[in-house]
Amino acid sequence: MSKKNKIIWIVLLLIIEVAILFWIQGRYRTILAEGIAYQTPASVDIYEDFTNKNYLDVNIPVTSAVWMGKQLPEMGTLIYLTPDKDVEGMLFIKQATKDKPDGEYIEAKVLGYKEGRVLFDFPTVRVYLTEKQFQKLAKLKLTEHIQVRDGKAKKVTTDGKGKIHVIIRIHEGNVAIESLLYNGTPLDSAYTMVGNDDYVIPAGEK
Repeated sequence: MSKKNKIIWIVLLLIIEVAILFWIQGRYRTILAEGIAYQTPASVDIYEDFTNKNYLDVNIPVTSAVWMGKQLPEMGTLIYLTPDKDVEGMLFIKQATKDKPDGEYIEAKVLGYKEGRVLFDFPTVRVYLTEKQFQKLAKLKLTEHIQVRDGKAKKVTTDGKGKIHVIIRIHEGNVAIESLLYNGTPLDSAYTMVGNDDYVIPAGEK
């Protein structure tokens, strides 16, 4: 291949890569703008390297649903999850089917089966944060702890008080994480708690 042709191929590959990035960003914006909002518990690893990153990997513990069908689907098969809200307003999957349901749904792939339930990975794992939000989350996760004395075991354990949730939006089978909540509060408005629950001090005023 001549040098000229190599340059042409490199330029074409760059154009394709940029086009794919724009398509992904466009789809993400569409999901956030038009999707139905749900809230769900989540967990994050604040000890990973955040250098040059604008996103955080999130674990959403929604990984199984009742299978509605006479035959179990094959591993890797595309299935459709029907989202709903429980009594606390949190996301749960009402059922999983091989056919696309009416109304809202989530697309996922089968990983396995257990006691009449189909197993899957939740199809979104990232939330996008600013540098300040990363710093605040790390501080909150490190300071939001209490020490609990276990009289029987004669030891002191440290338990985390902070609870993380995410707001997700679902649109045409796709899912995007809109925001991260800390103790039910948007990350930008979260407080650092010290002592017991009777004393709440805004971060930076200690």
